[in-house]
Amino acid sequence: MTKIRVGILFGGRSTEHEVSIVSARNVVAALDPERFEAVPIGIDKSGRFRPLSSKALLESANPLLEAAPSESVELRLLP
Repeated sequence: MTKIRVGILFGGRSTEHEVSIVSARNVVAALDPERFEAVPIGIDKSGRFRPLSSKALLESANPLLEAAPSESVELRLLP
């Protein structure tokens, strides 16, 4: 059976940034790993997408995605 890939967007410029990270952790934990492949996509407080550091962030004890230097991967969401 092929797993369904699910993008989990979290973070962002909102005052609820940290709450969004905790919510994303809960969503990833609730997904059945036999059926779904979770792809965490964090957005830092400046509004930049951080796909490379997102998985590590969700596993970190410090739920904060600060603005960081640009990563080498460009992410685009297409319809």
